[in-house]
Amino acid sequence: MSLNHQYYKDNVMRLVAEQLPKNRKQFYLKVLDNSLQQGMFGYFDPEPREGKVIFSNDEAFIMLDNKNICVVDRSLVTFDPETGDTVQVRAYARRDFDGYCVTGPKPETRTMSNGTTYVVESTILGGRAVKLPVSEAKCYELKSLIELLETDRLPDGFRHLTHMLVDAQARDFEIVDPVPDDIFRTPPAVSFSVNTKKHCGRVRVFYNRGLDSFGIELLQDTERTYFDDYVLFNELGTRLHDLIDDGAWNRIDVDLIAAAKKPRKAKPLAQAA
Repeated sequence: MSLNHQYYKDNVMRLVAEQLPKNRKQFYLKVLDNSLQQGMFGYFDPEPREGKVIFSNDEAFIMLDNKNICVVDRSLVTFDPETGDTVQVRAYARRDFDGYCVTGPKPETRTMSNGTTYVVESTILGGRAVKLPVSEAKCYELKSLIELLETDRLPDGFRHLTHMLVDAQARDFEIVDPVPDDIFRTPPAVSFSVNTKKHCGRVRVFYNRGLDSFGIELLQDTERTYFDDYVLFNELGTRLHDLIDDGAWNRIDVDLIAAAKKPRKAKPLAQAA
């Protein structure tokens, strides 16, 4: 359950008014929970933030950084700070297989006609599409499967299947790209390894030409732990989500930078002789 954004929008200044510096007149409110903020061009992935905790209640703590008042959901944090602590907060951000945030800047090396190389950074409004790290497919059915894996949205609404695979530490991708005559004998497939609390091992997603459906196979070491060869295209994302996703990606990482200074106890005065 997400925090009540409207409540904090209406009441945050009342909650923290006494802790705000008097020489600053404008602040921006950021709410960090299990949802992403949506704008005209899509969802925005939060950047890491560092600041001082100035207020807390049963459901959230409020942190002040250079220009933002950040409300952080306490039910999702990996460390629950005390008022006065200085912390760094890293909420969930969608990432590509190379580790870069999909809505953040990404460096790219380009080469001029004379051979000189230079680096540019680009940002795409709404976020870059996350592509599977596989070679280009020739088989039409394999192309369709890869496209579905790259574009299908998950039940949370803001992640695609490829975002979930990044969150599940998917690696060692392989494809089966048959010629048309071999499509029954060697079904088109994408396989990879994942490491989550739900499943640690290989995943194979394939196209079943006979049933005109998709299939999912899970292997742990060499043991098959799940198999279904009749998964409709509109069920594939939800099924993979249920089998693989453990929700660990949704935690908010909080690191303590400096603990709150404790008030010093007054020393008793020495008794006069």
